[in-house]
Amino acid sequence: MKTIALDVRELLHAAGLIADKESPKGSGGFTVSVVRGRVEVGWTASDDLYDHSFELEPNQPQHPLVQFERTATAIMEHALGEILYAAGYGVARVPEAGDTDSFVFVLTEPRVKPWRAS
Repeated sequence: MKTIALDVRELLHAAGLIADKESPKGSGGFTVSVVRGRVEVGWTASDDLYDHSFELEPNQPQHPLVQFERTATAIMEHALGEILYAAGYGVARVPEAGDTDSFVFVLTEPRVKPWRAS
């Protein structure tokens, strides 16, 4: 799974995306991790947006900032899934248990890796 995770990171970099942990000053980005034997791909908004949304959500779940953060994350996770699918990966978008957050799970890897020039 770690090899698939590394390949997914390489692919997303080739597509012009930046990883959350590499973004300047917590500006957000994609995340790739191996969880319970599966490769999990997600999106994180900027630290400021995420923190403000997290504070507001329990008491004001319909607040425009909360809705914006949720919508931006959902759109980016959909885009991540589409990029992975276009590259030949089998993917599924699955919500986390008991939460509104979701991630893209990589189910299969491609036979050919078209984002590599070699």
